[in-house]
Amino acid sequence: PASLNTTSFVVLSAARSASTTLVVVLNGNDKVQMRREEFTGTKSPRSDAPWTVEEREANRTAFMRDIFEKDVHPHRPAPLARGFKVFMSHLTEDELRRLTRPKHVLKVVLRRQDTLSQYVSNLRALDADDYTPGASKGRAPDADARVPVCVEAYDKWLARQNSWYDWCAREARDHPESWLFMSTEQLVSN
Repeated sequence: PASLNTTSFVVLSAARSASTTLVVVLNGNDKVQMRREEFTGTKSPRSDAPWTVEEREANRTAFMRDIFEKDVHPHRPAPLARGFKVFMSHLTEDELRRLTRPKHVLKVVLRRQDTLSQYVSNLRALDADDYTPGASKGRAPDADARVPVCVEAYDKWLARQNSWYDWCAREARDHPESWLFMSTEQLVSN
């Protein structure tokens, strides 16, 4: 089980919000163990978790609890903080609630203020054939490529994004323990 001296945290964000940058920064500290998104579609969970996709999907609550308790780097000293990031679109509202209600779990909400750039970045990533950093197939998104933007599709995407962040704001208002809201722009400026 997780040590009583270990802080559990979760980073709630959307794709293309610099959440991977935050993971890399936090993992640069030997006292923090930070996992990337663990609920990405049908990809297998990380090799250090003894869960298959089927097991994860059958008992997502136990899987989330296991993430808080398992060491990512067992060869390092016990961490002071252990957490993971999750894209809010990967969990149901009930799962988000179960994840964020415990008072001892620090909830970090990362939101990109420049939503049009975020949307275009998503389109570029989709155009890059499911590009995954470090993977041998696919290609990196072309930052200079022109991307047509359908205003109606952008508005629908933005409404969905806003609903997730509004949900977080309501939860933080109604259950104010351990919430931290930050923007991508704040993250990259520091």
